[in-house]
Amino acid sequence: MNPHFYIFLLLFYQAGMAQNSPFKILDTSCLQLIDTSEKVHKVAGGFRFLEGPLWMKEGYLIVSDLSANKIYKITNEGKAEVFVDNSGYTGTDTTNLPEHKGSNGLAFDKEGNVLVCQHGNHAIAMIKKNGTLHSVVDSYKGKRLNSPDDLVVKSDGSIYFTDPPYGLKNGDKDERKVQEQNGIYRYHNGSLTLLSTDYRYPNGIALSPDEKYLYVSSYDLNELLRRYEIAPDGTLKNGKIFSTTIGDGVKVDSRGNVYLCNWQGVHIFSPDGKEIGLIALGEPVTNLNWGDEDFKSLYIVSASNIYKVRMKIPGVKPW
Repeated sequence: MNPHFYIFLLLFYQAGMAQNSPFKILDTSCLQLIDTSEKVHKVAGGFRFLEGPLWMKEGYLIVSDLSANKIYKITNEGKAEVFVDNSGYTGTDTTNLPEHKGSNGLAFDKEGNVLVCQHGNHAIAMIKKNGTLHSVVDSYKGKRLNSPDDLVVKSDGSIYFTDPPYGLKNGDKDERKVQEQNGIYRYHNGSLTLLSTDYRYPNGIALSPDEKYLYVSSYDLNELLRRYEIAPDGTLKNGKIFSTTIGDGVKVDSRGNVYLCNWQGVHIFSPDGKEIGLIALGEPVTNLNWGDEDFKSLYIVSASNIYKVRMKIPGVKPW
């Protein structure tokens, strides 16, 4: 999400959007997912701009802080420890970079390595076992990417990711921007394919559990949540509006329900696109993911805080 837009939304929400209960049930089917007697717990706070929560099979959460240029490990006591430093930008000259130059979306590849969207490096990188980073892909047709924002990995190893201009100091108007489009890409077997330029600001991205569909979100007021069919060759077809709600991070649970983050909280949609519920945290949220041993805990991040709420069904385990 554009951080300046986030600040506007935070002020707007605090001015009158907050509601008494965190759970807004819009359809009774949502009660199969949410226990309204549950509490939303604050896990940790005091961060600068959080994104990309990812549960590690070793039993802890990691998160990106775009402004701090770090990935943090969150201990069971809610303390933050640096997991990877310089996670989104490994250079030294920040003159031509925005404040939010760090890492964004995180995901596992099929070997269990952590993949990292890097704004400042304009790349997708992998965390090695020794904690260092090495680039996986950073250019398309010989020109560097804009700023990979979020990603998801298919069972065949394909990496689908979005590439908006948020890692460029002046966005689309930045003279250092070399990709004309802000696209949706697929990286597979060493080859990068531009799949779609439907969005001016492509953002969150998620796969359906059966991998038949790809969801892509945007925070632009004219760009709505879409669902694409994935063709046998991995390309996209028949992109259709799934919801008129705009937003940031998007994830899908094990039953195919879709969860979209925005200034109101986490919107929950049934697989057919009907909005069935909302988890309102009193502040805009940027992204989410499942965790804990049973994968039934939903971890939600705002710019500064990490929250956790127990759900009735799990997310999709990546291993």
